[in-house]
Amino acid sequence: GDDAAAAGEAADGDGGGGDPYAGMNARQRKLHELKQKMQQARKANENAIIAERKRQRAAEKGVEGDGNKKWHEDKQKKRAEELARLGLTPEQAHRLESAEVAEAKAKKKEKKPNLVGSEVFTQR
Repeated sequence: GDDAAAAGEAADGDGGGGDPYAGMNARQRKLHELKQKMQQARKANENAIIAERKRQRAAEKGVEGDGNKKWHEDKQKKRAEELARLGLTPEQAHRLESAEVAEAKAKKKEKKPNLVGSEVFTQR
């Protein structure tokens, strides 16, 4: 009688450190092992999918980001060469802008007023 009770306690108690297969016959043991292997394979597959998505995102960002960064650096380099050719410092760069461009920049910087109450709906 004590052996059956001990086997039942070992099977029920997860953290007991005893045999996880105690109280199982050969078929149950085999089924349990297969289920564990399937679970491990599922986890490994999920981790592989997550890693692949991260790599793809990094590759997409890298291509777009580097291209954009390179374009920006080229533009700055050309602007610096143009300023050097005309003998201007970077602080004097605004002298090269046309009136239309300067006006557009000033308008873009201008803050819109905060709207209150029904002004939100009547603003044009």
